Amino acid sequence: MRPSGEPRPEPLRLPGAGILTLPDTITRDDIPALCRCLRTVLLFDSHRMICCDAGALIHPDLVAIDALARLQLTAHRLGAEIVLTGASDDLKELLSLAGLDGVLPTRLGSPIHPIGQAEQREIPRGVQEEREPTDPAI
Repeated sequence: MRPSGEPRPEPLRLPGAGILTLPDTITRDDIPALCRCLRTVLLFDSHRMICCDAGALIHPDLVAIDALARLQLTAHRLGAEIVLTGASDDLKELLSLAGLDGVLPTRLGSPIHPIGQAEQREIPRGVQEEREPTDPAI
């Protein structure tokens, strides 16, 4: 937790990524406005990744988790992804307890979206696929 007099660090800025800064508290009434704001950023800019600065959320709760999940869903529907920056240990722990730590990554390289391509392998020699006698030959 940051002492009240200490300034917040600058949010992480990645080249080509948009930024969305969250307020210190989020209510249920704030969620639609946050999603509209994200939608506007994604529709009018060419960002495919949004760095969501969660540094102000010092005391996160389940409403904040709900808001983050809805923001990620909104981003996915528009072909983008959110990466949380400045997330406190409490927020990371709450995401983990909610089972959303893989959906709302706090760093690049989400386990859901692996970086790179899968390796293509050949079928080992001597292994043949069985077929039914009634199947037409290909």
